[in-house]
This record gives sequence, C-alpha cells and structure tokens, in this order.
Amino acid sequence: MRYGVVFVSLGLLGMLGCEGAPRCPSGMSAEDGRCVCDEPRYFDADGDGYGSGPRLASCELGPSIVTVAGDCDDRDPARHPGAAEVCNGQDDDCDGEIDEDFECPRLGAVPCATACGSEGLTICSSTCELRDDEAACLAPEEVCNGQDDDCDGMVDEGLGTVRWVGKLTDEATLEAAVGGFEGGMVVVARGPSTASLLVVDPEGERLREDRSFDPNLRSPRFARGTETLLLRAVHTSPPRVVCGEIGGAPEFALTSGSCLDLPDDSLVLTDTRRDFDFESFFLRRGDELLAGGMPLTSPAASPLKAGGQVLRGVAAFGVTYTSRVVVWGHEALELYRAEDVGAREYSRVRGFGAVVAADVIATADRVTIAQGTGEAIVLRLFSPSDFACAGGTSGAGCELGAYPAEVARAGDRPLALARQGDRIFVAYTAKEGTALGFLEVDAEGREIQHVGFGQGLGPFVDVYLADVGEAYPRIVARTSAGALHLFAFGCE
Repeated sequence: MRYGVVFVSLGLLGMLGCEGAPRCPSGMSAEDGRCVCDEPRYFDADGDGYGSGPRLASCELGPSIVTVAGDCDDRDPARHPGAAEVCNGQDDDCDGEIDEDFECPRLGAVPCATACGSEGLTICSSTCELRDDEAACLAPEEVCNGQDDDCDGMVDEGLGTVRWVGKLTDEATLEAAVGGFEGGMVVVARGPSTASLLVVDPEGERLREDRSFDPNLRSPRFARGTETLLLRAVHTSPPRVVCGEIGGAPEFALTSGSCLDLPDDSLVLTDTRRDFDFESFFLRRGDELLAGGMPLTSPAASPLKAGGQVLRGVAAFGVTYTSRVVVWGHEALELYRAEDVGAREYSRVRGFGAVVAADVIATADRVTIAQGTGEAIVLRLFSPSDFACAGGTSGAGCELGAYPAEVARAGDRPLALARQGDRIFVAYTAKEGTALGFLEVDAEGREIQHVGFGQGLGPFVDVYLADVGEAYPRIVARTSAGALHLFAFGCE
C-alpha cells in the first residue's frame, strides 16, 4: 500500500511541475498560479479594438477579445488610445490628459494672474479657449502671507490673532502717551515721582530712553492732525500747557516750551488738535470742560459753554480749530459747533446716547467717531465742516456700523481709534478690564477682524494705538498696576 501512495503522489507532482506551478500548454505560461496566453488577451466591451481589465486566460480571439489594452472607457468606442482629442472635457486618447490639444480643458479651471498679482483660476470656455479679461480670473481665498490674495484691498483679513510682544515698562506708570512713527513708537510714561521718554522699535526693543523727563508734566498727549510727533502736557508748577516737539531718529530729542496759560494746576488735558499753525487744547477740571487755543486766541483756557451753561463731562475732542468739538458727556456723546473761530459759546448739533468710552479722529474730509456703549462699539462718520453724514453713511446717527463689544471704562483712555487709508481700527478695554479687544472695519463698515486678547495680564485701564508704518498698528495697554504691555496684531 505504501508504494501505491508514493506512485500517485509522484504522478501529481509531474502534472504540477516544479514547486507546484502548473504545466501550461504551448503558447501559454504560468502566472499567479494559472495558465495565461503568452500573447495577451483582453475583453473589449465597446468594439473599438482596445480592451480593458485583467488579462484573460484563454488564447481564443473573437469579436470581444483583443490583444491591446489601454481603453480608458470601455463603454465608449470613440475613446481609446490614438483617438483624436476633441473639446469635450474628456480624455479621448486615454493618455491621462484632458483636451490637451487645446488652450485649456472645456469648462475646466487653469491658473491665471489676478489683478492684484496673486495666482487665481480661470474657467475655460465651452470651446476650450482662455478668457483674456481680468474679471475672468477668480482670486483665491486669503491666506496668511502678508499679501492681498483675494484682491479686496485688504491683507490677511479674517485670519488675525493678537500676540503679546512684551512689557515696555514694569514700573508703576500712572499715565502715558504713545505716538507712532515709521519703524517704532515714542512712549511718554509718568510715575509717582519720575517720568521718562522711551523710544522703541515695533518689537519693543529700546532705541533710546530718557529718564530725566520732567515729572511735573501731567496728562501727556500727542497732538492730532500733524505728521510730526508733537507732545503736549499740563505742567503743574507753574500751571501751563507745555508744547514739545520730538525730533526724528536717531536722536529723538525733545524740545519744549510754554504755549498756554492755565488758571490753576488741577486741569487734565483731554485732547489737542493741530491745524496748520493753529492749535486747540481741550481740558477738564473736575467735570467742567475747558478749551484754549493758539495763536489766534489769547493764551489761556476758558470754559466751553452752550446756552450759557458750562459743558460738563469726561472729555472734549477737537475736530477743527476751536469751532467744532465732540463732547463725551456724563451720559451721552454729543456734537457741538461754534460759528465763530475762537468762540467759546457753542450750540448742540446732535447727540448719540449712552457712552462709556469714546475716541475721535478728524481728517480734512471726515470725522471718525468710535463710541463704546458698554454693549457695542458704534462707528460714525461726519463731515468736519458741518457735521453732515460722510463716507456713505446716512440717517440721524450717521452710523457706519455697530459691533457687539463689552467695552468697559476703567481709566481715562479705555478706547483708542486709528485709521490707515479706508481701514478703521479700534482697541478697547473689555470685560470689566480683564481683557482687551481689537476691531478692524473696512470702508463699507464690514467687520474684518474682531478678536479678544490679554486675558490673565490685566486688569487693564488704558489702551493706545500706534501707527508704526506696517499693515497694522501696535497696541499698548496700561494695567492698573502701571505696567505697559505691547501687543502686535497679525496672522502668524
């Protein structure tokens, strides 16, 4: 019996060949454990002479069996290797390309250069031709690269975050002023017994520091409406407004002199406006609002009045030389106008209700007002000549837009406003001072960026914006302990 089993086993091995591979008839070879024809055979479903799918085992030929593969659509006899390419959005010759004999694939998208220089996409015509008009090049989505990718005139919009750069000073600063220049900032900080002038680059690196600054200078402000850095402050002994000019880099030397006499040393400078050779100063004593000017008026400050009553509130902001003002009152933000230059008797133009923080920027063609109501920031645009609505705004309020924000009044500067071209920036103390906010709006009032930051570093009482010649201004915030923190906005 054992010999019989051996004989049968050897017979099976002879049929399988070496190592179990099948013995195939002539013209066929073993492949993956089966016999296949040496000359390939493929199934041709559409009868165009080209097959697809795996090789067939049989060597038979027939109407649906062919020797050439490569058909990319075995349901369409017009599509096969060697077929003529036509404009139809398909790969007719099965070479992996679509409409390659034409300018671009039918209704397909190909790269193009947008009007703003980014790489977009254009949709080819139904005849496989490129459209040569710029409007046909669709701009890409905005990405964080410092460029205007989507051609809307803005850079990196909607992608921003605020990063903490560092502390400018850790001392007990009681009040400060921040002025920007291309390449850096000038910071004036007053402490309990000392004051300093600090010049830093956009990343807070010190360029110059003068710690011998006069500590009797209180409520420092940089004059608005001027290209140079003009420092203004109340000098308490003797009482007067000091007008200083900070020279350019690298010295940044400060020269100063008296420019406005004051009745006493209890006044706080709330704003100063420079128009050519004329300058207005707006001050507060208690809750009384005063104004003075030079050179057309006597060098003294007197109360602002409307209807014979002294205007009272937190601050007055200059719009034009002593004849147009915005008053941040106790309960409302209001506009006042004096018909005669240098007059101190004003008439009320309009009011806007509740306000916990405000700031004003006046240029030759418009007045931009940021009003923090506690629940929102309202931006308004006016003509400086007559307080008519400007910049496409209309209605009684001349609103560009209202943006939800928990603005909190902590110090004298809880909100700061800045403009760069058609973009408006607002920084503010938020959530009872425990955080900060940053808002960017375009010329149509669209909210581009609105972010919160600074949690854990406060509480904050004052905030400042400085134009350093970059896409976004730098943000400086003062804490209740007196430290000055520097923040930068970007999409890094």
